[in-house]
Amino acid sequence: MTDRQEDYISFIKMFISEKGYAPTIREINKGLNISSTSSVKAMLDRLEKEGKIKRDAKKQRAIQLVDDLDDICLKIINNYGVDNQLKKLNEEVFEFIEAIMQYEFYKYGGDIDKLKEHVIEEYSDVLFVLNQFRCYYKISNSDIRKVQQFKGERQLKRMENGE
Repeated sequence: MTDRQEDYISFIKMFISEKGYAPTIREINKGLNISSTSSVKAMLDRLEKEGKIKRDAKKQRAIQLVDDLDDICLKIINNYGVDNQLKKLNEEVFEFIEAIMQYEFYKYGGDIDKLKEHVIEEYSDVLFVLNQFRCYYKISNSDIRKVQQFKGERQLKRMENGE
């Protein structure tokens, strides 16, 4: 999903959460500072085609979000609570570190595909728990990408300076 699509989905989610009903095209237009309602309609058509939303063309406020990974993450963190998921994150990070260490130790004499699958699985577990916190605190992926871009560029400058 693109950053712009995520902006739409996030706006729709927050609108429904706050108001109890879906936004109209004009409300999305105003809320996201889009220049035209036709651009909003085109994006909603695309999101519907990709299975991210459902709509009833006969109704004005008929946008439904398809239960996605973010919804699943919110249900999990709301069920278990932040404290328990912090403990879970700690466990998953430890398992990820172990998987990396195993990969590095056995990469020349082990089953490289199996080692890589283990790293991928543990990495995914860490991201899954982190995503629960991202959803819980309503942090957009685009905000995360901006911070990561900044930090990456800052690190490159440090490397250029011999740090």
